Amino acid sequence: LLALVLGALTVRLKGHFLPLSTIAWQVALYILAGNLVWLTGGHTGLTDLPPLVLLGLPLDTGFRYALLGLLLLVFLILALHNLRQSRLGRALLALRGDALAAASFGVDPAGLRLKAFLLSGAIAGLAGFLYAHFLRFVNPTPFSLEASIKYLVMAVAGGVGTIPGVLLGTAFFTGLEDWLKDLLPRLLGQQGNYETIAYGLILGAILLLAPKGVWPLLERYLPRASARLPRAAPLPPRPSTGAGGEVLLEAQDLKKAFGGLLAVAGVSLALRRGEILALIGPNGA
Repeated sequence: LLALVLGALTVRLKGHFLPLSTIAWQVALYILAGNLVWLTGGHTGLTDLPPLVLLGLPLDTGFRYALLGLLLLVFLILALHNLRQSRLGRALLALRGDALAAASFGVDPAGLRLKAFLLSGAIAGLAGFLYAHFLRFVNPTPFSLEASIKYLVMAVAGGVGTIPGVLLGTAFFTGLEDWLKDLLPRLLGQQGNYETIAYGLILGAILLLAPKGVWPLLERYLPRASARLPRAAPLPPRPSTGAGGEVLLEAQDLKKAFGGLLAVAGVSLALRRGEILALIGPNGA
């Protein structure tokens, strides 16, 4: 519901204003969540959340939550893969490439962006729901602007628009974060969020060396599975198109005018039995 409201207010923005507006919404909602104490508990957060119960089985262990998360991940991967192959998915890919060209083919850019907002909001809401009940506590801190930038870095570095790329970027940066949090304070001799600086440097290097992300770069060197197509059956012999066929339709010296505009004149043709012809006008009609 929140994605629907925010998306309806945002999707008609163009250019850099669209992503900038999403950042503005994130900052505004983060501040709002920290101050609506009666609803969110403020920065203290909500505590003692009950564990989820699925089919009568309480999800009160890390293993059960991990299993549920894995099942949902597989489901979402399959669903998004099918979405990419669908008409809606192809329209979204066309919109990402060139919104004006997509609109010229009958695609509604604003409507598609709103659907993308709703889909993204539903997935993010599901993830947040599971996160809160897994910890049995939630406050606004994990949803700060820094966290949003980190998730963006994961997607961009892995390869936006590719499912394997997003998985690769997420796995890489999640492991890298834990490693840098332990390594950088020891190297620098003091505590701090230095991993954020490292994120920026790594992202800059990736964008310079692989602008489309790491996965599209790796994909060039991966062996491609090619399915062997069955041998095509021989085509039947084409009917004779010689001049000796029976004339079915003949026209001589045709002309067509629209008011004072002469569209065509002096057209003569004869259609014979067995011929396959096409008429193409100067404007492609």
